[in-house]
Amino acid sequence: MRIEYIGHSGVLVETERLNLIFDCIVGQPASEDKEWFYDIGQMPELDKSKGTVFFVSHNHGDHYGPQIWDARDYLDNVYYVLSKDVHFSSGVRARLNITEADMPRISRLKGYTSNDIQLPWGDTIHVETIPSTDVGVAYLILADGHTIYHAGDHNLWLWEEGGEKYMAEMTKNFMGPVEHLATVLSQPPFSLDGAPAQIELACLLLDERIEGHIYDGIDAYLNMLPIKTVLPIHQWQEYFVTDNYKRARADFLAEHGINILKVTGENCRFEI
Repeated sequence: MRIEYIGHSGVLVETERLNLIFDCIVGQPASEDKEWFYDIGQMPELDKSKGTVFFVSHNHGDHYGPQIWDARDYLDNVYYVLSKDVHFSSGVRARLNITEADMPRISRLKGYTSNDIQLPWGDTIHVETIPSTDVGVAYLILADGHTIYHAGDHNLWLWEEGGEKYMAEMTKNFMGPVEHLATVLSQPPFSLDGAPAQIELACLLLDERIEGHIYDGIDAYLNMLPIKTVLPIHQWQEYFVTDNYKRARADFLAEHGINILKVTGENCRFEI
């Protein structure tokens, strides 16, 4: 697979037959009055002989850029998978020029959904969702025989100021969906023999704003799910956090054969 970190949480995963694009916000400038800045990146150069599927985890401006709908102008085979919280009223559709003819190329999913999506050009992808601890969903995808996970904003958001009750509820709301993923990975279509299928690429959050709890979410994922390669997202351009994590967990990562990709800026490319 070819991987391109676009910016912030935006990721392209290119398989043999498909371009899978998650939380792409190209053309969506970050507000300069915010304390934290996210990188945006440019739309990757796509192999137009392949079908392209856009995934949107939720409606926050650092995860959803309406410019993704422009792809209908230059791609023959394009499909959209949206979280149900993404605004999609008749007025919104009119502003985006989404017509009835476009609707067969759009799926809207809520948490704990299991879908085989028949793409209009003949390919099929399997999509599992879990509800996020923030807004929207996270996606577990089976496409071209590859298993890919994008967390969206599903993370252990353990803000100390929330207090013990908040933190206990947050932990419960995080762990339950991840346990669900562990079960799903041991069942068809991911596994045919009951052994957990490995996630080849997991896009997981490393958000320095949580300070003392920055590693808690990614640690939980790696302890609960069989993951081969991690692409850190949601770093607010603080890419050094990846190096810190790799040093802090070097023994664990080596023992379990987990590879952590190092993002150095917008539109970084990797092969796995």
